[in-house]
Amino acid sequence: MALAQVERKIANYTRAMARGDFASLETALGAAEQRRETLQTELAKLDGGQQTAIIQLTPAALEHRLQGMTGKLRSGVNGF
Repeated sequence: MALAQVERKIANYTRAMARGDFASLETALGAAEQRRETLQTELAKLDGGQQTAIIQLTPAALEHRLQGMTGKLRSGVNGF
């Protein structure tokens, strides 16, 4: 996967910079970080830009959710 390759390159560049090889690595690191950002944006678009919602399941929230589903089923709406 292209994103994993970019992540490895960034790790390698970071290690090289720690050794003091700054000249070309700084430019390469910047390019790799930009590529990672581009790939992450493309992945988000392919996923439909949907973000996973975190739902806290309390008894009241669960009851509310079930009432909503029951209402939809009773009204004949498909695909709740």
